[in-house]
Amino acid sequence: MRNEFLAGLPETDRTALLHAAKQVELPARFSFYEPGKLPSAIYFLEEGMASELVRMSDGRTLDGSPTGRYGFVGLPALLGATDSFHHCVMQVSGEGLRVPIAVMQELYAESESFGMLAGRFMHARFLQAIQCAACSLLHNMKQRMARWLLTTRLHTGSEEFQISQEYLSEMIGANRSTVTQCLGTLEREGLVALDRGTIKIADYNALRHDACECYGVIEAAFAQIAGEVSEGREQQAG
Repeated sequence: MRNEFLAGLPETDRTALLHAAKQVELPARFSFYEPGKLPSAIYFLEEGMASELVRMSDGRTLDGSPTGRYGFVGLPALLGATDSFHHCVMQVSGEGLRVPIAVMQELYAESESFGMLAGRFMHARFLQAIQCAACSLLHNMKQRMARWLLTTRLHTGSEEFQISQEYLSEMIGANRSTVTQCLGTLEREGLVALDRGTIKIADYNALRHDACECYGVIEAAFAQIAGEVSEGREQQAG
């Protein structure tokens, strides 16, 4: 089971979801929902990463809260929202399972175990959004870039992912030249490897060292979903 949320469910709940699920390919920039249009289904990502984008009136965009293998896409519909205010797209291509909203809503209403795990996921997303907002305001570009790369690794489960520097600049909220300069510095230091729209984390430990404390909070929040103890918390306990 490649989705940690599904893996954490009791077998009866997981079987009910898988029975109604359909495997789908999710290319980069695939749109799940947008302002004024609620999602038509729930998606459990098995590969790749989705992001809820905050778009300003002047056209600027910022990655509000990414989602990957620790949860699902489509919270507004599950929770009975009457409208959507952000645009959610596939940021790193992958695949997943599409489940009808009615099936998810029924399980959410009837299964205590499903509701508890969904609550952990919502809490983790809430913490992630707050931490990313603080990071964007308080930390330098190199720290923010390290946090974004590590968070992408966390959600995708991969050391390597395809994303253009232009698109990455939108996600981080910086101009392209600044992003290019920062990635170049990380590459010269041996932390990442760059190749034609692909970024690979070459030295995970060194990248963690360069990242701010924000990544540790994000990692710990999502570790609760899989019943894991994050490296950051292990180090604190030691």
